[in-house]
Parts: sequence; structure tokens; C-alpha cells
Amino acid sequence: MRELKIKWLFDDVYCETPGCSGGYAEGAVVTLDGEEILRLEPVASCFGSEYDWDRDVVYHMIFERLGFLVKDE
Repeated sequence: MRELKIKWLFDDVYCETPGCSGGYAEGAVVTLDGEEILRLEPVASCFGSEYDWDRDVVYHMIFERLGFLVKDE
């Protein structure tokens, strides 16, 4: 049986800028049978981050990487 592993990654940042409470980001490293197939390194930022993937997005990307066409309805 094939083995898919997901290691969830997290990053956070504290900010002292007035009006900012810091930030948080998620990501993952995915391996299939010991070979890395997806790496999404999270980078937290005070003003939002383009390097932030929640679990739904990670699962969607895994299915696409495995050749599935994913349609949300």
C-alpha cells in the first residue's frame, strides 16, 4: 500500500506596530512513499501573507498533484 504523509507547518510573528497584532501562517510538507511531492513553507506577516495555506487548500493541491481534477460545488 502506498503511503502519503503530511507534516503540518506553522509560523507566527509578533509585531509592535500600532494597530497590528502580529500574524500567523500555515503550510505543509507532503511526501508520497518517502519522496517529497509538495512543500508549502508558511511565512507569517503582520499584513497578511501570500505564503499561507490552510488545510483545505493543501488537500486540494495534493489531489491535483496526484492527477485529479478537483471541483468544489
